[in-house]
Amino acid sequence: MKWLHLQAAVTALTAHEGRDEDNEIEIYYAPTVSYAVDGRDYSKYLDDRYPKGALSVGDLLDIMVNPEHPEVCQINLPVFSLIWPALAAIILFVVFLIGARSVLFRLLWGYG
Repeated sequence: MKWLHLQAAVTALTAHEGRDEDNEIEIYYAPTVSYAVDGRDYSKYLDDRYPKGALSVGDLLDIMVNPEHPEVCQINLPVFSLIWPALAAIILFVVFLIGARSVLFRLLWGYG
């Protein structure tokens, strides 16, 4: 089954309080979106976190909708948003290995 790719309008933002990685209090916002499938309107609260100012009422979000259950949707995250952090981590790891190899050769054999 292929999910539908649509745009949904942000109709409300709900503020939530949470803790960040430093255990500091942070405020984040979760959107409610509206969209239409086959002429029927749907409204869905999405439990996704956005920092203040990242979204406004009226903004459009790319979503994916289950065609068999149009009330089920999720934000469509582009694949590249997941690939770039992984690619950066791999590059940093390779740079680290090259640097560690050079240091190791100098310490053990006096050249590098």
